[in-house]
Amino acid sequence: MNLLSDYIKEYVAFTKDECDLIIEFYEDNLEYVSASQVYSAQNHATLHSVDIQGRKSNQLHIPFDAPIDGLIEQKINQYFAQYHWDIGKMFDDEWQKNQDKDMPGYRHLDVPTNLLENFVYEDEGYTIVKYDADDGFFEWHFDRLDDDRKSRQRAFSCLIYLNDEFEEGETDFYWHKIVPKTGKIAFFPSGHHWQHKGRQPKNGCKYVITTWLHQAIKDGKADLPDGADYQAYINQFLSLIHI
Repeated sequence: MNLLSDYIKEYVAFTKDECDLIIEFYEDNLEYVSASQVYSAQNHATLHSVDIQGRKSNQLHIPFDAPIDGLIEQKINQYFAQYHWDIGKMFDDEWQKNQDKDMPGYRHLDVPTNLLENFVYEDEGYTIVKYDADDGFFEWHFDRLDDDRKSRQRAFSCLIYLNDEFEEGETDFYWHKIVPKTGKIAFFPSGHHWQHKGRQPKNGCKYVITTWLHQAIKDGKADLPDGADYQAYINQFLSLIHI
């Protein structure tokens, strides 16, 4: 059986020079930097202004016309495709091991990447977040938002680590830990089973990029092979990442 931590995948995607360029963009645009916000505990779709008890960091949203926006988009698209293949293959292998068990409505799928081809993913744009040395942090939270847009919600979270010249500063889950490394990109589902926190960096500032991928099912799925079973596969996948 797959563990929740199996759905957290890490890849080295950016060079140090690329990371330094993004950090330089942040430091060159300090007039546009603002304190990070958090969502209300009562209404997870409503932004607080600032809550320094839950989060202490500063952030800069990258404009769509900035040259680094295209670089980040290209890398995220490349490695999210790899991530989707990896977790699709994980599902496929798990079900293949259980083919002889009573699993009505499910069957082995030979091409797990079909799952990717039948979804549309759009991100929220890219935000550089700076956690000051011995000061910045982000307490326990999860990223999915409760709103009325059931067809388009945060499905996956993405973190890009731009530097590692500090101590600690890990991203903690209850049963997993992501250790910052310059150029690392990490993906994980946004649902509440993947609650996490950003630990305070010691003896150095931490820079990360955050974004979230929204998911919608493409229209025109009638021509999919073995439609009923395939839809059951998709529904099982969605139920896992959205809980």
